Amino acid sequence: MKYLLLQGLRWCMLSMAVSASAQVSTPVASTQLPTGGKVVTGTASIQSVGNVLNINQSSQRSAINWNTFNVGSGAKVNFIQPSASSVTLNRVLDTNGSQILGSISANGQVFISNPNGVLFGPNSQVNVGGLIATTQNISVDDFMAGKSTFEGTGAAGAVVNQGTLEAALGGYIALLAPSVRNEGVVLAREGTVAFAASDKTVVQFNGPQLVTVMVDKPVLDALVENKQMVRADGGLVIFSARSANAVLSSVIRNTGTVQANTIVNKQGRIMLEGGTQGVVEVGGTLQASGIDAGTQGGTISATGDKVSVVSGALLEATGQAGGGNVLVGGGWQGSDPTIQSANAVNIASGAVLNASAIQNGKGGTVVAWSDTQNSAGVTKVQGTLLARGGAEGGDGGRIETSGRWISTGGASGDASAAKGNGGQWLFDPYDVDIISTPGVTNQATNTANTWSPVGNSSTILNSDITSLLNAGTSVTVLVPTTGGGGLSGNIKVSAPIIQQAASPSANLTLSAYRNLLIDQPITLSGSTGTLQLTAGTGSSALGYISIDNAITANTVSVDNFASGPVTQSFPISANNLRISAPLSNVTLNDTSNQIGALAANVQSLSIKTNQGVDRGSLYGSGMAVGVVGDLTGVTATGDIAMSVMNGNLFVDKSITTTSTTTTALKLNAGASLNTGAYSGSNSVNNPYGPNIILAN
Repeated sequence: MKYLLLQGLRWCMLSMAVSASAQVSTPVASTQLPTGGKVVTGTASIQSVGNVLNINQSSQRSAINWNTFNVGSGAKVNFIQPSASSVTLNRVLDTNGSQILGSISANGQVFISNPNGVLFGPNSQVNVGGLIATTQNISVDDFMAGKSTFEGTGAAGAVVNQGTLEAALGGYIALLAPSVRNEGVVLAREGTVAFAASDKTVVQFNGPQLVTVMVDKPVLDALVENKQMVRADGGLVIFSARSANAVLSSVIRNTGTVQANTIVNKQGRIMLEGGTQGVVEVGGTLQASGIDAGTQGGTISATGDKVSVVSGALLEATGQAGGGNVLVGGGWQGSDPTIQSANAVNIASGAVLNASAIQNGKGGTVVAWSDTQNSAGVTKVQGTLLARGGAEGGDGGRIETSGRWISTGGASGDASAAKGNGGQWLFDPYDVDIISTPGVTNQATNTANTWSPVGNSSTILNSDITSLLNAGTSVTVLVPTTGGGGLSGNIKVSAPIIQQAASPSANLTLSAYRNLLIDQPITLSGSTGTLQLTAGTGSSALGYISIDNAITANTVSVDNFASGPVTQSFPISANNLRISAPLSNVTLNDTSNQIGALAANVQSLSIKTNQGVDRGSLYGSGMAVGVVGDLTGVTATGDIAMSVMNGNLFVDKSITTTSTTTTALKLNAGASLNTGAYSGSNSVNNPYGPNIILAN
């Protein structure tokens, strides 16, 4: 009696999973077969012997109406079809959901349509060329015409798999319903697995291969859920849902394993598409990796209105010969039109996104992106993002964390290369402050699914930046616009950025839409590292650069596209200083500056240094193009002045100014002065010592 009670309770739960609205039916007999089959169109015969039902089809397409379509645990249904491109449509007229507890086989493709739901039980086994199991309807005429549009009937049925569904090589498994759940195993090697939750689905084929599904009509309580295993190595996995009422509830939820690894040169793809409402919740494992020698990683994309990658989740697109792509919330810089931009993204602590090359080759691309045009768009990253180059050779890849607001406190990552050039991490908010401790008022939060930013300025921890630089990963902080809503488009360095490791070299780029304020020191220790400082990318008249603490790097590049000034109150130490500020007055007059060579394009330029370095440290004003040190020429519309406080000034190329003032050209040297050809109203003097050499 206890056994029967448990069995009955278990079946009741399974039946409710198929359809909450349909009448709950009793478990079917172990030898149960489909009943009342009638061939509506096409040519086929239906024959049963004991617990086996054979459908022999001689036409390429055939449609059959069934009174019931149930397969008991000891029963078998065989579709014998002309070829792999043959299709049988099975329309079920029952008021209850279909129960597939036994086995179904087909050398071609099988469609099962039951508005009240389809359940594949725990021990069921389906082996077909292709399978569509759906609660949606397709007319016989459309089916025979080769159309593949399925539309809901208003029933609340579900499609649930607890067994094993396997397609032939290059085939497909598609489950289409308002609610789709996988608690079993789904296999389609080099083929397609598609789970779609909506009220209308368009399926696109290329011959016998399913190319993609498009969900067209939202439905109440849409849900795609995977709890176990989906595998389509060398193929495509699509989870797609469109909800009519979800705001903060999940429309896609993965807690199992989804695998689409590379086979030879066929890279796998995994696509999670949640539409414009609800949360895409990513747990478990998504893997599109190149496991075998010589293979590259595939592509994983997860997007929707809101995307939550939970703690413990692994999204992996690694490759022995090159990393793939892990894209959460959008493509790189949101530029991929095939990937919807999410409005909010959260990568939880303990989650890992990995697109590294393993043995050889370049690291791939990892993106956490939310819509920068959305006034509430937020990207919160606390997990680990990896895009390393191969251990035996290959450059590092690229990582991006972008959104109108971003919060990356606690995040970690690596795009370095053991035997190649390091990659980069791009931070791309609309306003940012680089700080030493998490600023509570500036941290975005999605606690209890509120998904709302707090404060106007995004924050990045200086320790996160220095950790990346020390590992050989270059860092770019880009503020592309103000975004409005109280955002200024500025970058402020409020905590020191000190690269400790001299090797490998890495670069740091700070690029602001308006102003760049350096309130704390920046040091790049790498022998080839470049510090790029940029302001005024929006051509704002307010754009300026204020260097209010010491900066040190092999190369310092200063660009201001606006007309605001470039000033300093602390020294610059650089072997190479490059300045481009055609609308700006540049004043870098700290006498402790240590500058080797200079290239400049400015409205006016004033630079002082403590002493000459090899072939020239200089002070100047005017619009200049060239290098002092290894000078390639200086041209100005304004005044030019070059000065060395204690050292030599060597100018071995032409200097030209069109200014007619009496101070149009001044060359000052504390030790020796050597100039090439010059023109204009010139004044050449040596107030610090007697040794002046003029050379034309």
